[in-house]
Amino acid sequence: CLRCSLPRRVRAFRRSIRNDRVNLSLRLGLSILPLMVCAGAAGDLERGVNARTNLQAAVDTATLYAAAYSSNTTGATAATMTTLSKPYLTQNYEDAGDAAVMSYNIVDNGNSITGTATIKYTTYFMAVAGYTSMTLTASSTVQKSGINLEVALVVDNTNSMNSVNASTGNTAIADLKAAATKFVATVM
Repeated sequence: CLRCSLPRRVRAFRRSIRNDRVNLSLRLGLSILPLMVCAGAAGDLERGVNARTNLQAAVDTATLYAAAYSSNTTGATAATMTTLSKPYLTQNYEDAGDAAVMSYNIVDNGNSITGTATIKYTTYFMAVAGYTSMTLTASSTVQKSGINLEVALVVDNTNSMNSVNASTGNTAIADLKAAATKFVATVM
């Protein structure tokens, strides 16, 4: 009779809870799944932080390009800057295959340029708890400068700079002068 055996099973369960060996096994068995989910969630969160860091670096690069384009082109629109700088975002964002760029846009605020990107990041262990993805956003703002810029370069002019660079065939000082000239032309 099921009705008669139920109180007997409840008494057996209560006795097993009082037994230390059974109690330890029961607690360990019941705590394994939540511990595994927590460890997996920590792994998902760590991967999410890495994806967010990679996204931030890519947005920084794309926004810098958009700001450079804006300062060198009269009548540059936000749509044009978004289109032209998006390849810098996609080229610099290291996608591990489980995140996709959902949106990217550039906003011209007059004296600053702001770039914002959003990715949808797929989770694996957090999906057990119902969180199948995370939405991560990164933004970067570049101030336009209207002031004169003073740049000081400190260069090596010792005898070691007379050595020949094998890849260019020039002396190190000649390569340094060319690089310094290119740097000044780019910055100014």
